[in-house]
Amino acid sequence: MATYDIDPCRGTLVLENEKFAKNSDGKTVVRVADDDLLAAIGSGPLAGINWDAYTITYNSLTDVVEYYEGGVAGTILITFTATYQTTRKKKVLSGVWV
Repeated sequence: MATYDIDPCRGTLVLENEKFAKNSDGKTVVRVADDDLLAAIGSGPLAGINWDAYTITYNSLTDVVEYYEGGVAGTILITFTATYQTTRKKKVLSGVWV
């Protein structure tokens, strides 16, 4: 998935106009997702996993997201753990799927 830093020197009009696109009928529409995003969603760690609930546990240096089938009392299917540099959680050191 492509990510772009917002340049503070770019005008707000330019940034505002970039949210629009032409659809297959040639009509102007608001862009809500791009092909890179859709491809990433379809091929990411949750692709093919039929989860129906999740929990998030916040700790001082980590956040843990557990995805379940059968609700939160069901079976844990996959877990994501984000580890941060400091307790302020401004810089992510790692993100691990297990």
